[in-house]
Amino acid sequence: MVPAVARAIRILRYLARHGDRGATLAQIHRALDLNKSTCHNILKTLQRYGFLEFMPPSRRYRLGHALVELGRLSRYVRPHPSVGVRLSPRKMRHRGWGGMITDKFEYLVPRTVAEAVSLLQRHRGEAKLLAGGHSLIPLMKLRLATPRYLVDLNRIDGLADINEAGGFLRVGALTRHADIETSDLILSRYPLLADAARVIADPLVRNMGTIGGSLAHADPAGDWGAAMLAARAQVVVSGARGERILPIDEFLVDMFTTALQPDEIVTEIRVPQPPPRSGGAYVKLERKVGDFAIVAVGVSVVLDGKDRCEQVGLGLCNVGATSLRARRAEEALRGKTPDEEAIAGAARAAAEECDPTSDLRGPAEYKRDIVRVLGARALRLAVQRARGGV
Repeated sequence: MVPAVARAIRILRYLARHGDRGATLAQIHRALDLNKSTCHNILKTLQRYGFLEFMPPSRRYRLGHALVELGRLSRYVRPHPSVGVRLSPRKMRHRGWGGMITDKFEYLVPRTVAEAVSLLQRHRGEAKLLAGGHSLIPLMKLRLATPRYLVDLNRIDGLADINEAGGFLRVGALTRHADIETSDLILSRYPLLADAARVIADPLVRNMGTIGGSLAHADPAGDWGAAMLAARAQVVVSGARGERILPIDEFLVDMFTTALQPDEIVTEIRVPQPPPRSGGAYVKLERKVGDFAIVAVGVSVVLDGKDRCEQVGLGLCNVGATSLRARRAEEALRGKTPDEEAIAGAARAAAEECDPTSDLRGPAEYKRDIVRVLGARALRLAVQRARGGV
């Protein structure tokens, strides 16, 4: 059986036990121990075909009306061409049994942001945006995402610049991770971003993946979410109603959910320019090179003339339903001299504040302790850099 089908059946059985009250994405993900991204996209596919219903007020899923048709073919189901014909495994994969061939779609290439927004409006709910493609293309190959229209943003000029203006570092949404990693401006003035870019996946992903696409995907295991929370960044989005500037805390809403409207596009990320005596760091623990983080911590600090923490930002990766800001940890350190005792206290506060789940990367208590350890390391390194160290 195709793995995606087996997982979909597990989800349907789980929701059948819950009846009309349904369950949230986080509850399903935790109870069935499924990969968060896979679980989300299976739910959306089942919802599209009417097998599930989504209840917006409670953000819960429950069984849909299409399952009433059990016993006869649903109008969405078609016999596969391979049914009744003995085929070799290779031919079965070629004909789609292995889920490795995308569904049909129309490929659209806008040249301006306004044209891209117009396409999203015209094909509302049926179009997906393509930037780097490292999240979308695998989902399309597995038919967990089946957009009728694919809108490629890569021909739009002006969305891949890195510069400073108006008190902000301005990074275009189509800027590749590798360009951030090697930017002289970022290497010299924004160590937090340089650290984060350096540990994203592997060189193949960094060469094609984009910062805007990563943030719009809103994977709680994505590195940019935690880094931007620590840096107190802003996200610029453009849509039919004009341009909006959202603080990163408001932009990241939930697991794989942002404040983006269906006809809006991320165009730029803005990070406040660092004042004197500021420093940042991003520390990540992963099972192997290129893997998602077990835990990662991003930190930014600004010291005043008396060597006390004037500003503190602390973002946590993959220990919650979304990237988390450790607010209690920030408050624990603000206004204090960042000595070992203060750093240890802030790291403990961050560990208590996060909400990890037990999975193949380790039990929840292990992850909490890793938050404590990595939080202390990142804070020490950020303070060292703010004092003029390397």
